[in-house]
Amino acid sequence: MSSRTQIEALVGFIQQAAQDALAEYEKGGADAPSLDSLDPHPLDTATDTIALKKIIKKLEGACDQLCSALAPPAHTIINRSQDTYWACLRVAVENNIADVLDNHPNGLHVSKLSEIIHIEPGKLTSVLRCLAARHCFKEVDEKVFTNNRLSIKLRSNDPVATYSDLLTRECQLAAYYMPDSLRDPIDGPSKDPHQSPFVRSLKSQKPDFEGTFYDYLGSNAIRRTSMGRGMIAMNAAIGTLSVLDVFPWSNFTTVCDVGSGIGAFSMTLLERFPNLQVSLHDRPETIGLAQETWKRDHAKLVDAGQVSFAPGNFFKDIPARELDLYYLRNILHNWPDAESLLILKSVRRAIGPKSRVLVHDYVMQPLNRVPESEAKNTGLEIAPAPLLPSFGAGQMRLHSQDILMLNIYNAHERTIGEVSELAGQADLKLERVWDLGETSVLELVAI
Repeated sequence: MSSRTQIEALVGFIQQAAQDALAEYEKGGADAPSLDSLDPHPLDTATDTIALKKIIKKLEGACDQLCSALAPPAHTIINRSQDTYWACLRVAVENNIADVLDNHPNGLHVSKLSEIIHIEPGKLTSVLRCLAARHCFKEVDEKVFTNNRLSIKLRSNDPVATYSDLLTRECQLAAYYMPDSLRDPIDGPSKDPHQSPFVRSLKSQKPDFEGTFYDYLGSNAIRRTSMGRGMIAMNAAIGTLSVLDVFPWSNFTTVCDVGSGIGAFSMTLLERFPNLQVSLHDRPETIGLAQETWKRDHAKLVDAGQVSFAPGNFFKDIPARELDLYYLRNILHNWPDAESLLILKSVRRAIGPKSRVLVHDYVMQPLNRVPESEAKNTGLEIAPAPLLPSFGAGQMRLHSQDILMLNIYNAHERTIGEVSELAGQADLKLERVWDLGETSVLELVAI
């Protein structure tokens, strides 16, 4: 395929994807939203977003590949090296700029905003223009800014703002130490969560720190709360609740939510499938919080026996035995292979002969193109040429998440083959892949 043919194909993908996205929004109950709008679109809070996700994945992949192909290489590399957008987002979140602008729907001059948040007007202008250049906030008159469709997600009461805070603080600190960690003769080869780049960043500030990211959260109640709120935003953004619309939950009766936290997923699960009985499994202190939450907010479900609590340690034992389904959402990717294998072995000991294990994570896809027959066997959507088979930048959050797992936990996102290999060591085998557009669910059964 010639360069011109590739470019023309990418342009065609962009045009078609844009039309498909417009149709999907209109099918969702309203016209496609304007960037100036502060009103949510029905699709913004829908659980079944698989169709839109697949469209946007193709659109973003084609746009990025087109720009990368046509711009001079130095232009692209310097742009990516110089990107300080994350730092400006951090300024906006820390100073509640979106909250302040909520009180000024027609716009607020930087000089007035400066008086409220105590940042020098000239510097504040630079920050807001950096954000507005990529459509977060809007400059409606010279140095006069308002909220828009993107910036309202930075309001202090929105979990997206909390997750942005985590990504631009702990995660960026860890990223700074990543090159040193990779080159270190001890930390570099290690898969120990105690030797991650994040731990290295903590030790640069507190040399006596011992532990992992989870120990850091355990000793910091504010950041622990932020982590919990942030995970709400992350799961909403990546569309994990699409599993409720795809997997046949109604065919089963009992579910163990492994690593459940306080059970936020199971609350939604029971709303949709009231025939189910759910057992929440997590550390004793977390399950204690879960019991308080459910007895306060969902006492009828607890009294009816639809929810039970199974405290424990999933590295050693899962007390909920022989249930129909064992659901692990965003669990294995937090742990290196040795720890993930311990979790899978605990699950294998708990399940019955007809139980099914659902591993819900990102699935890493190699970027090389393989024969079509081989690609179909993965159960994942493969992008048409000349796009990268994994959609490239259309799945950039997957690759960013892979690096985040490395930096925070010394872990990584896994390919289907890597999960299958771990599963086999735990006497489990892959039965089916459920492609949710961004994440996937790998269905395992006992060997």
